[in-house]
Amino acid sequence: MTAPIPPHIAQAGHYLPALTFLALMFGGIGMLALVGAIIASLMTLPDGGALLGAVALIGSSLLIPTTGFAAAGLVGTARRQLAGVTSSETKPPKPQEEIFETEFTRYRQNEPVQDSAARDVSSSTVTWMRTLVSVYALLAAGGVIWSWRHSAGVVPDGSIGLILGGVLIVLAFPILLLERTCANIDPNALPEAGQLQWLLRVPLATMLGLGVGFISLGAGFGWPKWIGLLLGILILLISAELILRVAITLFLPVPPLEEVRSVAESVLARILRFALPNVTSVNLAVERQFGVDLSRSWAIGFVARAAAPVGFTLLLLTWGLTGVTALGMDTRAVYERFGAPVRVVGPGLHVGLPWPLGIMRRVEFGVLHATPVAVADASLVTGSDFTPAAASVRLPTAEAMNPTGADRLWDETHPSEASYLVASATDGRQSFQSVDIDIRLVYRVGLSDKAAMAAAYQIENPDQLVRASAGRLLSQYFASHTLLGVLVANRETFAVELRTALQAELDRLNSGQEVLAVVVEEVHPPPGAANAYHKVQAAEIASKVSVATQTGAAARNKQTAQEEAIRIRDQATASSAETLGAAQAEQELFDGDHLAYTLGGKAFLLERWFDRVRTALGRTNLVIVDHRLSGQEAPTIDLRDLAPPATLPLPRSN
Repeated sequence: MTAPIPPHIAQAGHYLPALTFLALMFGGIGMLALVGAIIASLMTLPDGGALLGAVALIGSSLLIPTTGFAAAGLVGTARRQLAGVTSSETKPPKPQEEIFETEFTRYRQNEPVQDSAARDVSSSTVTWMRTLVSVYALLAAGGVIWSWRHSAGVVPDGSIGLILGGVLIVLAFPILLLERTCANIDPNALPEAGQLQWLLRVPLATMLGLGVGFISLGAGFGWPKWIGLLLGILILLISAELILRVAITLFLPVPPLEEVRSVAESVLARILRFALPNVTSVNLAVERQFGVDLSRSWAIGFVARAAAPVGFTLLLLTWGLTGVTALGMDTRAVYERFGAPVRVVGPGLHVGLPWPLGIMRRVEFGVLHATPVAVADASLVTGSDFTPAAASVRLPTAEAMNPTGADRLWDETHPSEASYLVASATDGRQSFQSVDIDIRLVYRVGLSDKAAMAAAYQIENPDQLVRASAGRLLSQYFASHTLLGVLVANRETFAVELRTALQAELDRLNSGQEVLAVVVEEVHPPPGAANAYHKVQAAEIASKVSVATQTGAAARNKQTAQEEAIRIRDQATASSAETLGAAQAEQELFDGDHLAYTLGGKAFLLERWFDRVRTALGRTNLVIVDHRLSGQEAPTIDLRDLAPPATLPLPRSN
């Protein structure tokens, strides 16, 4: 008689299409959520950090059941191959069924003959199952870590938080139906049904938890921010459990094909349930797994009997410890006993009545705050506190970019500047102008016990109170001064007057705040007037340059004229001196000639005549003929060139 075919092998092809589809669907949606969140974070969407973190967390939770569906699909494929059926056949033919029954009976009886193809299919199935489960578990863990690192941002406001919470709760309903469907599947037909049911609780809990968290945040509660952290820890632990199970199977032999089971199982996911754990079922599971009957254990019975008194004692001790308070060096507290303030305690360890009989209302002790009068960004106020955390921030180096807070150019708009209207007179008519001022207030809670009481009970937001009071005083100041008076006023005097008036106003309101300093960073016209002011500066500079240029040109022309006058005068003086010298020389020559004529008479005249002729004809060959010579005795003058003739060339002989 042949052994019957197990139902999980005979019906393997029945659940295989659904398992494959669900594995692809959950894996695709999970990966799409993770990739979409990463791409959206690279696009630097404004105020989207919390939403992107939630999307990445949901994608990671969807990858957890993906491991179960993928592993169940691989095991189902191997079982269908073992049964010899195809995806289109619901029941194998009779001959093949008889053959399978015979081979299956021989396999269960551990006969030495075993199909090598079945061993190969079993080994391949286990290998692929380990790989897929490890990959999806690692992706889920990576998605959680990325969600924690990129989830910092502005939490959605009330209406958006309510809408997101409602959408997540609605999306959780199909997963709930699928979880209930897996719970109703016969484990004999699909042994992995229970595992799938437990793994589906992870995305179900994630969507419900995030939905409740968004709705609570939209309603104004702050505690739901911890829900994302707890859900991420749960997903990380389940991913680590899955990877640990895969690692353990590496040291175990590959089971026969009929005994291959999915390794995508989680005890932590099984704990996720609305009902309390059934002690009887736990006892039966332990007895079936380890052979130990917990109901007969003396130690467990003793622990069960002692749990109530020990737990009550620990609870009472824990409640008593709420009356012990440790205050740091920068903190003090107002101690309330039965709702009435008793005293102010300083830094150190203090013991009082437990909560709610005794309450310690913490108050700052010596912590300095610096806030501008006008704030366009709340981060400026938060980052301006003189706290140890702020002091530990690394300052930029000399080569680094100029930080935004160090920008003090008045032609740029700064978020910490306030604009006020001041009186002015234009052409004898009353008018008004605008002025921008950047003032920072340094304050703290007063060091006296009275100031601590006032800070604890009189005001809720001291920063807003200080800024509002300073703004009102500045409005009164600028309403009674002109623009010129504001710009040329002594800043130290103005800061002292403002600090005194502000402290008087805070004391009148019984705020407990103490103003230590008023720092006037800058007082200037609005940045819109920068262009006109720059044009006035440019015109003034151009006028000064033009005056300097013309002054230089005038000096240059004057110097040139002086040089020309001096040259003409010197030239005239030299010319007159030369003329006078020449006249004097002629006078001396004339006197000499007159004296010579007086002494020599005609001989002097002849001599002078010869001298003039020689001077006039100094380069000419002269022949002087005396007129007293007769014709017979006249000399003969030959003016021909008597140079010898050139030598003629001789004729050539043949």
